[in-house]
Amino acid sequence: MQKEYQIVYDYKGNQISTMNGSDDWIPTKEIAEKLLARKQQKPYFKGEKLYLIERNNPTPYPAMQVYNGKPVYEYPYLYWDALDIGDYVTDEVANDIADCVPPIIYRRDVIQCGEPNSTELDKTVNRHRPTYLTLRRVNKDVWEFVGFCFGGQTVDYRV
Repeated sequence: MQKEYQIVYDYKGNQISTMNGSDDWIPTKEIAEKLLARKQQKPYFKGEKLYLIERNNPTPYPAMQVYNGKPVYEYPYLYWDALDIGDYVTDEVANDIADCVPPIIYRRDVIQCGEPNSTELDKTVNRHRPTYLTLRRVNKDVWEFVGFCFGGQTVDYRV
């Protein structure tokens, strides 16, 4: 039987979920561990001991697609905070990004979300600029997460 996971912390004798959505069970341990590590670095969880709990999944998740030996994330496996640069997402996910907020870039090979993710120092111009979630198409049905890039660019600002 498949397991699913939740990230929690203890508060006054109760386990409190760190997830904001209505369904806070995460479909794989790998995704849950990535989310746990990234949440633990957030200032609002400073001093809290976050940990995973698990349960048997009453409804099995569908198998994930694979492209070039790597998983292609789609619903219900998609958690943006768990994606690493170079991870893949489905065409459906890319279209949802484009439909959510009018994109900065919307070409057949690149989508750059219209909602800024953060504001970071652009060392090339020595000023702060917004960064945007950016996807690059790798084939008809698969997009690569290239990171959070400055507007009009396809290289993550941390690279």
